[in-house]
Amino acid sequence: MTGVLAACVIPVCISYMNKASSRELAAASEIAYQFRIPPDQYILDNGKIRIGVNAELGHSIGYLAPSNDPTKNVVNSADSGREIQMSFYAGPNPYNPESGECQDVEWNNGSWPWNPIGAGDIDQNSAELLSFEKPNKWTMKTLTRPLQWACHNLPCECTFEQTIKLVGDHVVHVTATLHNNRTDDYDDTWAFPQELPAVYTNGFLHRFVTYNGSNPFMENEPVAEYDAGWSETQNFWFPGGISATEHWAAFVDENDWGLGIINLQVTNVLGGFHIPWNKGWGGPRDHQTGYMAPASNYALPKQGDFSYDYYLVLGTVEEIRSFAKLAYTHKMYGNSRG
Repeated sequence: MTGVLAACVIPVCISYMNKASSRELAAASEIAYQFRIPPDQYILDNGKIRIGVNAELGHSIGYLAPSNDPTKNVVNSADSGREIQMSFYAGPNPYNPESGECQDVEWNNGSWPWNPIGAGDIDQNSAELLSFEKPNKWTMKTLTRPLQWACHNLPCECTFEQTIKLVGDHVVHVTATLHNNRTDDYDDTWAFPQELPAVYTNGFLHRFVTYNGSNPFMENEPVAEYDAGWSETQNFWFPGGISATEHWAAFVDENDWGLGIINLQVTNVLGGFHIPWNKGWGGPRDHQTGYMAPASNYALPKQGDFSYDYYLVLGTVEEIRSFAKLAYTHKMYGNSRG
């Protein structure tokens, strides 16, 4: 026995090492809490990027970071309305079933449509996990029963299914499916704007960019940058709906690095930034956040399925745009409807 151990009594050494181990575990736990890093069972990692779903947030996507910098999470999850998640809209508006869970909700002056979301509800209740599996090291699947956002712990007459796959060094492919089984009486021909999906980014990604020109995927075509924010007069995101003729948009930092969203079925993206005076900094638990959502109007089936596919790219604007071109050129639409 040499060194420190040679000079110590074994029980004392064990006690010291246990205390050191406890301190390390506590520090790791605090880091995981601060940056919303899920347990390994809920993470996919290909050595370049890692993506995870958060159990306390309805197993929606709450974590995406470079493998070599796991605390650089780009996804905001300050409340259940954030994350990268499914969110659907339909009548009636307002949605207020006789059971009473949607009464006295202080959201949009109490007027809100049928709106199940993946993470939970306005009270921070979490969606129910029905099944979770990892069929291989690049794929995970979740099936959940979401809650109505603007209600008090009201499960939806529907389920959400998502398949998350790592398909490239910096690319994630997600298939999102709504399985609807509604029994209430409403007009199911009423088309609503749908978020496909809703994406919330952390405040250090403060520049909102896309391509909005008439010559998509041509060389030397410049991207457009928007001063994203929130319009107090219109009570809505600013700039709101923008043209994205290359099917992508992104929030990036001063080095053009960040998160891109691609939906090949959509050329309109909603965008904005909450608490814009705090642009340039902030993590998953901070309230400043970028928002973007490929958007299009759809009437959802009362009983039946609605699916769409999208890609997440973690990288530079050039890398995001390059993959969007590749996906478009090779018609990598997945199983999208619409």
